[in-house]
Amino acid sequence: MLSSTFEAEDGGQRKYVDFTLPFTTSSAMAQRLAKQSLYRNREQIMVTLPCKLTAFKFEIGDTLMLTNERFGWDQKVFEVLSWNLVPDFSVEGGTIGVDLMLKETSAAIFEWDETLDEKAFTFNNTNLPSAFVNPAPGLLVSDELRALNEEAISALIADVSGGGGFVERYEVQAIKAGSSVYVNLGQAAGNRFELLQVEDGATYTVRARSINSIGVRSAWTSVAHQVVGKTAPPSDVTGLTGNLIGNQYLLTWNPVPDLDLSYYRVRFAAADGSLSYQNSISLVPKVSRPATSVLVPARNGTYFVKAVDKLGLASETPASISLDSNISDIEALNVVQTINEHPDFNGTFDDVVELDDDDRLVLNTSLSFDAVAGDFDDASGLFDGGSGNIDAEGFYYFSNSIDLGAVYTSRVTATVKSIRVDYVNLFDSASGLFDDRQGYFDGDVNAFDDVDAQLQVRYTEDDPSGTPVWSSWQQFQVSDVRAWGMEFRVRMTTTDDQASPAVSYLSVTVDMPDRTASANDVVSGAGAKVVTFDNPFKATPSIGIGAQDMQTGDYYEISSKSRSGFTITFKDSGGTAVSRTFDWVAKGYGKEVI
Repeated sequence: MLSSTFEAEDGGQRKYVDFTLPFTTSSAMAQRLAKQSLYRNREQIMVTLPCKLTAFKFEIGDTLMLTNERFGWDQKVFEVLSWNLVPDFSVEGGTIGVDLMLKETSAAIFEWDETLDEKAFTFNNTNLPSAFVNPAPGLLVSDELRALNEEAISALIADVSGGGGFVERYEVQAIKAGSSVYVNLGQAAGNRFELLQVEDGATYTVRARSINSIGVRSAWTSVAHQVVGKTAPPSDVTGLTGNLIGNQYLLTWNPVPDLDLSYYRVRFAAADGSLSYQNSISLVPKVSRPATSVLVPARNGTYFVKAVDKLGLASETPASISLDSNISDIEALNVVQTINEHPDFNGTFDDVVELDDDDRLVLNTSLSFDAVAGDFDDASGLFDGGSGNIDAEGFYYFSNSIDLGAVYTSRVTATVKSIRVDYVNLFDSASGLFDDRQGYFDGDVNAFDDVDAQLQVRYTEDDPSGTPVWSSWQQFQVSDVRAWGMEFRVRMTTTDDQASPAVSYLSVTVDMPDRTASANDVVSGAGAKVVTFDNPFKATPSIGIGAQDMQTGDYYEISSKSRSGFTITFKDSGGTAVSRTFDWVAKGYGKEVI
C-alpha cells in the first residue's frame, strides 16, 4: 500500500513496514488491513491525561473526545491505550487518580473509500492556524482633511484588519499614479496608517501585508483610491434663522465644520418672483469665516445661504428662510416715484442685448455669427449661444432717472427678476469628454452661482439738469441715499462662457418716511403770520392749528400753504386782524436737506 500524499508530507522519503497476516486468505482483505495500518500510523498524537477515579470506567480500546482550546482541539477523538492508578498526596489524607494513555484516532481510518482525502489525517490534528501560512489582510482606504499650521491638507488613511492568527504587525505602502516609487507608511502593530499632504484628485494605490511573530509575510492586498480632499463640496449650512431689527434682517446660522471653508454666500429672491435659488441674485457675496451672521435689508422674499470652500466650490443644498412682514407699513413709507424698465427696456445697452420674443435681457456674445471658425454645424451649444463666447460682463442703463427737485434722504429699493440661461443645455451639446464637465451627472451644484444680475445706482446732490458731479456706481438692494438726482443700471455677469443671466423685471422704488414738524406758543401779531418750516417737505403737508386766548367770534385764515410753510391770520368778529398765540403741527413726508 503506497500513499503519494503521505510520502510528500514526509519530504519525499518512502518508509516500508512488513507485517504478517497468517489468517488472511484474500488479497482484498490484506489490502484493507494494510490501508488501516497505514492510516493508523499517520495518527501520531499521544496524550497522558490525569483523571479522577471517574475515568476508571474507560477500558483499553474505548474512544473518548477531548476539547482543548490551547491545542486547537474541538471534540477530537482519542483511543485509550492503557491506564494506571496513581496515588495523589497533594490533598489531605491522599487520594487515588487514574492516568489515561491516549492516542488520536478517527472513523476515517476504517472507511474503505478510494476517494478519501488523505490530507484529512493532517488537518484533524488541530484547528489552530499554521504559523507558516499567513493570509493577506483586509484593507480599507479613505481620505480626510486635516488642519496643519492653519492650512487644510489632505490625509490618505489606510485601515488594515485581519490576516493570520499569529499576526504581529502590518506593513503598508502607497504609490501615486504615474510614479514608480512606493512610499512607506511604516510597520506597526496598530491598524491605521496615514500619508499626509497627498494631492487632491490624484489616484493612489495602497498595499498592505501582515507579518506574523516568526517573520512570515503574507501576500499584498492592494486598493486604488482617488483622493477627494478639498475637491469635495463643503457641508450644507444648517440652523439658518432670521431676526427682524427695524428695517434690517439679522441672518444667523451654524458654523460649517469643513476645514477648507473660505466664506459664506448670501443670495435673495424677491417675494413677487420665483422663490428658488436659481432665480435669486447675490445679496452678500462674501461673509468671511468665522462669522456666522450678517445684517441684510429686510425685504419680503427668501434668503439663501451657501458655504464656499477655498477652491470656490459651494455646498450642494442652500439653507433658506423666508420673510413676510409689514415692515413698510411700520416705517410709514410713502412712495415718491417708481421706475419700471420692463418689459420694453428702452435704455442703453453695453454688451447686453434684449430678446424681444421673451422680453428679457441677456449678455451679448463676443463673436458674431459669421466669425465662428469651422462649419455651421461645428459650433457647440445652441444657435444663439455664440459658440461658447458669452461676454463675462455687461450693463443695461435705465432710460428713466430720478429728479427729486432738491436734496432729500430717500429709501431706494431695487427689484430684479432673473433666471439662468445655459446655452449648452443638451447632453450632447457640451464640448470635450463626458467626464470633463464639473459637477454631478444631474447638474453642477455651483451652476446657479456663476451668473448674477445686480442693480447699481449713482447719485448727485447737484441739479441733474445742469452739470452735476456724480458719485461712483454702487450696488444696492435697499439703501438710504442722500441725493437730488439718481441714475440706475443693472450689471450682468457670468463666469461660464456658455451661460448668461436673463433679466425679465427691473424696478426701482423711491420712498420717503412720514415726517412731522411743529411749534408751540407762537405769537401771530396783528396781521399775517408767515410760518416757514426748518426743512421743506417733499409735498405740501397737512396743517393743524391749536389757538389760545381766542375771544368770542375770533377765527383764523390759512393761506399760501406749500411744502415749505404757510401763512396764518387771526381776526376778531368784525374781521379786524388781531394778535393771538397758537401751536401748529405739519404732517407729511420727505425732508429737504438745506
